[in-house]
Amino acid sequence: MAKLWDPESLEMLPAIICHADILGFTNMTRRALKSGTAREFLGQLKQALSGTYDRLRRQDTLTSPFQVDSSLDSQDELPVFDMKVFSDNVIVAYPYPETDIALGEPELGSI
Repeated sequence: MAKLWDPESLEMLPAIICHADILGFTNMTRRALKSGTAREFLGQLKQALSGTYDRLRRQDTLTSPFQVDSSLDSQDELPVFDMKVFSDNVIVAYPYPETDIALGEPELGSI
């Protein structure tokens, strides 16, 4: 069975994209620098993002809803989505098959 989502592939796939930005990040950073609490601010930010990242990655270990070959073992499970984090932005890409009658609605609900 061909992989639907191969993070190593350069092939373009239709996908639902979620772009999340931490609102007020610049002001929070400036306030922390000005008040001398930058180290604490960064620690809190790291803790919050790490926890969220871990929860999302646990979700990513689920079998793709498009993987219908039950003979595949857990090592062959496909990632359901891919996620990238930069600055105060998080991007999540959740692909769906072009032939999907629902046009990505289940994926949008999941994301």
